[in-house]
Amino acid sequence: MKSIISLILAFSMIFTACGIFAAATEKELTIAVANDIHLNVDKSTTPVKRGNSVNEDFFHAGHSGQMPEESVAIADAFFDLVANDESDVLLLPGDIADGGTIDQHLAMAALLSEFEATSGKKVFVIPGNHDFWDAGVADFKEIYQSFGYSDAIAQDTLSASYVAELNDEYRLLAIDSTKPGQSPHGMTQARVDWIEAQCKQAATDGKKVIAMMHHNLIEHFVLAKTLHKTAIVEGDVALAEVLATNGVKYIFTGHTHDTDIAAYTAEDGSVIYDVVTGALFSYPCPYRVVKFSDSVTFETRKVQSVDVSLLPPGITENAIEMAKTDMVQYSKICTWIGVRNTIAGYASASSLKRLLKLDKEKDAAMWGIVDKVGTKIAESLNWSLNASVAEEDAMSIEGYLAEYDIEVPQTAYGDLIDVAVEIFQAHVVGDENFPGYSPEILSMTRGLAAVLHYSLADLSVEEYTTVLEFIAALLKLDLNPEILTLAGNAVSRMRGLELLFTTAIMPLFCEYGVDDAPADNNVTLPGYEKNTTQETMNFFEKIFEFLKQLYNGLMTFFAHFFG
Repeated sequence: MKSIISLILAFSMIFTACGIFAAATEKELTIAVANDIHLNVDKSTTPVKRGNSVNEDFFHAGHSGQMPEESVAIADAFFDLVANDESDVLLLPGDIADGGTIDQHLAMAALLSEFEATSGKKVFVIPGNHDFWDAGVADFKEIYQSFGYSDAIAQDTLSASYVAELNDEYRLLAIDSTKPGQSPHGMTQARVDWIEAQCKQAATDGKKVIAMMHHNLIEHFVLAKTLHKTAIVEGDVALAEVLATNGVKYIFTGHTHDTDIAAYTAEDGSVIYDVVTGALFSYPCPYRVVKFSDSVTFETRKVQSVDVSLLPPGITENAIEMAKTDMVQYSKICTWIGVRNTIAGYASASSLKRLLKLDKEKDAAMWGIVDKVGTKIAESLNWSLNASVAEEDAMSIEGYLAEYDIEVPQTAYGDLIDVAVEIFQAHVVGDENFPGYSPEILSMTRGLAAVLHYSLADLSVEEYTTVLEFIAALLKLDLNPEILTLAGNAVSRMRGLELLFTTAIMPLFCEYGVDDAPADNNVTLPGYEKNTTQETMNFFEKIFEFLKQLYNGLMTFFAHFFG
């Protein structure tokens, strides 16, 4: 019996050795990523003030959908979730502190120290534009010394960028994209040169590089460069090209407070994915858990509830109860209120001038036109979308367009601003799906045509043409000559505007409202290619181990049967 057992054990060792080859896959790394935490310790302890007159349960909401008052409670819940999940490390790509004050940074550093102590997980940070409103680069590096900088194997002397090891296979390239004291990115050619040198060193060392920075690397939707001109690095410097051609396949960014994944293909065919994660302190309180193996698996998770004892005084009981059980819905309501107030706030002559960045002297013609039409724009934006919900004898978008035989879909939206907020929220969450035939896009395009037609009705042909040409230049459109022709006849202006929105502006809405591949949230994408030199060394090591165990197994077998 003893001999049989020995035989089984011997062959077991042989098969175990053979199993080495089956397990010869890429090492795994799981990271958690949260962006734009915007910790605000002051607002989390100060009694809330009225921020809107739209919702009495959430009377304090009014920050473009952001939640600085709730930021400490959300951060606390987030750290608790990540401390107990499957991630190995935590990446924070900027805007850690809302106002960038020393006190806010010290408070965040204390939270991170507690997180590392309780979870045993390493945290790596990089600054965003908000982190430098008050503190400087030296302050940031000193306060967050334990969260990347003390582990750095290389640091850029011209910025807060650094390089650190994540494990034996992956290396972190933490890129400082900021311009201290300003919102626009501060990427320079000198920084790009340093980044390229670090990528080449990683290749020499046989390491796969994962990058993070605050500003977006590339555009994520049409007109992103127009709407977020200074938020996108590529185009000002060739950073995406440098990263992609040097083997960096993934970079984690933020700043724009939306959730999206977009790809850039370099001239040599290399691909890099720019992975933007929505703001933690805004709807829907998202963060990512990403597993790197032979492929890369993304999962978007959300903070579902918070410790309400960390909320500031004065929040209503109904809102507090929702924060306990459904923080995602809580944040959605705050976003709806904040974005609605922001859009409504632009519907005045003075606000439109700021929005359009008009100069009184350089843009004298448009300046005067905005003064004429501002009041009518504000009025028509508040019309009910459908006649069935409008008050008696009140104007509605549907009623106005009926005079021109143009239909508006029947929806549950109150007005155009409601539709705009819905499309915006879907884009923020990611995986949005509002194609051109959807009620939302049809309502937006036809409704905005009605607003413009009503607001511009009293303009001369010359003024009207000036407006159309300004819109075309702003949106970078090739204006259909027929639209300008129709502008000369007041009776045909509605047809011209419908033509403008259907042929030129609707595609822009669709680009914003429909997500292109890859998906933004739960998706699996290609992994890093194996390093040939490293895999070759591992292969020979495994052969040696296999032969050694095979020899030991055979010696055991012969010892018991022939010894």
